[in-house]
Amino acid sequence: MESYQDIVNRLGDTLEDIDSTLGQSLAQVANKYRQAAEAICKAIIVGHGTEPTGPLEQLIATASKFVEKAESSRDAGIFKAEIRYLQSIGNVFSHDGASSNLSDQEDQKGALDALIKVLRITFFGQSELNAPLLPESMEHQIPARMLGRAKFENPRAEEVVKLCFPKHYIETKIKRSDHDNRLVYDYIVADLGGGLQKGMLFIRSRTAIEKTLNDFLNSIGTDFPDALEIITPRAYRTDGGEIDRQKSILDIIKAISFDSKGRKVQVKYFDDFVWDSCLPNELRADNKTPFKQTSHFIAQALQPLDKFGAPLPEHPNVSGYIEKILKGSHEYNPIHIIIGPAGIGKTTFCDGVAAHINLQERKRVILLSATDFRDISNSLPIESVSDLYRLAADNGLMDDTNSIESHNFEINLACGNFVLLIDGFDELESHLGASLNFNKFMRSLSDLEECFQKVLVILTVRDYEFERFLRFRQASIFRLRGFSTRETERYLSSRLPIEIIGEARKLLRAFNEGGEPEKTTTIPLYVSLICDYLIEYKSSAEIPSNGPSESAKFFAGDQPLDTLMRKIVDREIAKQSLGNIDPDDFFDILIEIIRAPQHTITKDALLGYIKACEQDAGSINPTNFLRNPFLLWGKETVSFKYDSLTFFFKSRLLAQKIKEGIFSASPSIDFMAEFYHGEGPLYDEFKSVLPSSIYADTPTALNWFRDLCQHSEKDIDSELPWRKAMSAFMYWALESGTDRSERTQMLSRLFTSDTWRNFSVFGQFYPLNLNDVVVNNGHVENYTDLYNCDYKKDRAVFHSTYVSFDDRLLPEKLERLLFADDCTFSPNLVTSFQAKERADESGRDIIVSNLYKILKVGFRANRFSWKSKDVYKNVTVIGKFSLDAYLTVLTQRGVLILELSRPASEPGYVVSDPWNLDTRKLIEERNLTHRMNTLVLALSSGTP
Repeated sequence: MESYQDIVNRLGDTLEDIDSTLGQSLAQVANKYRQAAEAICKAIIVGHGTEPTGPLEQLIATASKFVEKAESSRDAGIFKAEIRYLQSIGNVFSHDGASSNLSDQEDQKGALDALIKVLRITFFGQSELNAPLLPESMEHQIPARMLGRAKFENPRAEEVVKLCFPKHYIETKIKRSDHDNRLVYDYIVADLGGGLQKGMLFIRSRTAIEKTLNDFLNSIGTDFPDALEIITPRAYRTDGGEIDRQKSILDIIKAISFDSKGRKVQVKYFDDFVWDSCLPNELRADNKTPFKQTSHFIAQALQPLDKFGAPLPEHPNVSGYIEKILKGSHEYNPIHIIIGPAGIGKTTFCDGVAAHINLQERKRVILLSATDFRDISNSLPIESVSDLYRLAADNGLMDDTNSIESHNFEINLACGNFVLLIDGFDELESHLGASLNFNKFMRSLSDLEECFQKVLVILTVRDYEFERFLRFRQASIFRLRGFSTRETERYLSSRLPIEIIGEARKLLRAFNEGGEPEKTTTIPLYVSLICDYLIEYKSSAEIPSNGPSESAKFFAGDQPLDTLMRKIVDREIAKQSLGNIDPDDFFDILIEIIRAPQHTITKDALLGYIKACEQDAGSINPTNFLRNPFLLWGKETVSFKYDSLTFFFKSRLLAQKIKEGIFSASPSIDFMAEFYHGEGPLYDEFKSVLPSSIYADTPTALNWFRDLCQHSEKDIDSELPWRKAMSAFMYWALESGTDRSERTQMLSRLFTSDTWRNFSVFGQFYPLNLNDVVVNNGHVENYTDLYNCDYKKDRAVFHSTYVSFDDRLLPEKLERLLFADDCTFSPNLVTSFQAKERADESGRDIIVSNLYKILKVGFRANRFSWKSKDVYKNVTVIGKFSLDAYLTVLTQRGVLILELSRPASEPGYVVSDPWNLDTRKLIEERNLTHRMNTLVLALSSGTP
């Protein structure tokens, strides 16, 4: 007869064959599934000491009976149905020769799912069969806790007994390790003195109980202890329900007439034994350390990630999820990684989980916070969870009742009496540095799981390089998703009066990612800080301000964002152990990212900026800085996360430099040039922190501008950046002026005289008094209010100046006499000046030409059609009448009809039927009918 090991080896080979051909159609590999089903049935039969005989149909019937005895009725039913399905797939292909009945397009998914279910129930349920070696793809589809059931636990029996009886002589009398016959147990005896002995028999969940008890009796003979405790781990069904193993053992004791020589025999679960015998009374007392839920708490959803780090669609409720784990469900891994950016609520999550777990009976939460390790100086290696616990205990981070020996901690963690939460594991790594060995630490958690498959460890980490956790098979990764829009509103409503919720929403928009106007989620920290600020502001007579600070001058404003950003940056410096870096250093480093194209630089470049910080480079930890909440990561690049917040950083940099009178071309010119038209979000933010009414006429502001002017002389070949920066500064500096004269005087102070060298403006700007002003080497672009300025008609104001206007912004009354002969004009302005010169000589020709251009707009395919007002606005007319004047005349005289478009949403013009012939004559023949000639004469006379 084929041995059991031969069968499972053959089964393992078949599974490898299936795994290697998963890309093929089911028709090509169906017989492999039948062979696997046959090997599984034979393994079950031989494993129960019976010889397998007959065809597969008979093997399935025999194997099913053994499964029914060991497993729940539900699992037994699943086993029978799925293994018959595997049989039928093979029969169609190998017996009937009817592969055509199986579509060549049908994949193996259904068959593979059935095979996984059968393997799970057969080898990882309640049976005692050794499992075959599974391919990795199949192993990943069986929960880690179920895979652990195929192993014998290591309860570290003698070590546990020494914890119970630290002052007594302990001896291991018997140690069995016969895995093939399921005889794996430890028998420890404690000498209690006075001739009394207490024996403790530690058995495993897969131990053959009846064999073990008989073997134990035969081995000790007459040397039976005065008291015996049989200690067993808990056992669970595949549906997560607990099996009453105490009763099962007691029933077997009665059935085999277990001879205890009349001595007392007790059966205890291992976790109860450790709880009752190894832990101090204070730790087991009902007065547990309270864990308070954060006020205004709103539970978040968790998004699970698959083994590749891709998000899965489920969003389990946190409390329900933890409840299932505590009940010992086999569907969950022992290690749980909760990831999310800074401020997402990881600490609040830990507080909530701790409060929930601490309400359970015979459970204790061990919460280690990275903040507590911040000031610890450690040189010893941290290679295991026990090392970390010892470090915490030695430095007084544990309550007196929780401070026990590190191996006692390990045992209680292994058997589920303790639940370990580490809040901010990434921050903990920052604090401990190279002394914490990440790989060995994670493996120590897996080693503890080998004891009893009862470990529950929860680590919160930032989503910085979370992929390193993916390689640990026993770890599940979840992402905290933050507040939804509805949850954000709930939080705001719970904390703020309704009249200031709108202001909170406005502040939150500064944290939109990627320039998105709306977000589906909110970082809880930001909304919490915003509420704190608004509550403080409402309750105080003055606006809360960060106040002056030598180390945080960029965050010293009295705007809400300054307060919020200072809190976030201070929090970050403290949590990530960045060394001696201060808030302004932090600010400067972020500016280097913000000033880069698309706010993105390489990781190497960023590390270089960090190391070049003004503080002692040796005291700054560059790697830790990379974890800050303002950054997004690509493979080799780093980007600034919040586009809206770039306006905060740019405006504060410019404001501080102008306050100090310190000009630096880069990046000030580029930032200032962003609002060269005197508008936009950066301009609005800049004005809010640096009001021109207070700062524009200060010596430092004047010095800053004059340094910009000096720079312009050195950088004359690259005009536009500094010219735009000059325009932006002048928009700001003149904003508080009340009239033309006051603004002109301010400009003369900026340029130190009435001669304005390099004067550069873009856009509408302000009307000025140019009577005594001379502009040299200027740049004027779309200065539409230029024709509203005061000037003397007998002198030129602009010399060697470039003047440009877009067609739509071309002023109607701009005088050529404003400009000296050495000025340069845009082509359309040249045309305009020339047209005005010709208009005096040939006004009638100009009017006819203008009418032709206007009326031809709607003429296509020998007919007139409706065109929108926007299309007509593209016509450029010359002469003394504007385009609007022509359109008004043509509408009043009935040449054009103003109509709405068919959807009745957009106005436009169409040539009227009575004027159809007159207009076609003008367009097609350049001939004027009597009526059209009358219209031209009226316009020529200046009476439209």
